[in-house]
Amino acid sequence: MAETQEALGHSNIKTTQIYVQRLAVNKDIHSKSIRDALKK
Repeated sequence: MAETQEALGHSNIKTTQIYVQRLAVNKDIHSKSIRDALKK
């Protein structure tokens, strides 16, 4: 989760957890760019 938090630029881990949970339910316009950033 820490890598995801860093990639998204979130200072609060709870924000990242909520965002990741929402991505698991629905893809949004940012899903592809986040996926690509995490692959690097």
